[in-house]
Amino acid sequence: MIEVREVLRRFTLGEPVRAIARGTMVDRKTVAKYIAAGVAPGLCRGSTLPTDAQVAAIIAAIRPPHIGRPAVYLLLIYPTLVMEGATRPYAPIPRAGQGSRWAQSLRPLP
Repeated sequence: MIEVREVLRRFTLGEPVRAIARGTMVDRKTVAKYIAAGVAPGLCRGSTLPTDAQVAAIIAAIRPPHIGRPAVYLLLIYPTLVMEGATRPYAPIPRAGQGSRWAQSLRPLP
């Protein structure tokens, strides 16, 4: 949040994108993304500094909410797989949530 706030603060003070990127050590494309998200609700060069509510809204627009890893759900699935006769080791189970070839071979071995 501090990074986004600093980028927006420098933008409202009139600094160019490259100078903001250099000063905050953030990639130019990321700075441009933050500025584009800030301009949408009405932020512009020379305007007042963004409020906490504006910064929170901009961060919500930039970063989607975190969704849990698929491996968490697979922890619940593994005991069921064992009961159904799966004989694969537990370690590769998290990869199954990512659509690996291993997931396709998740059938009980003869």
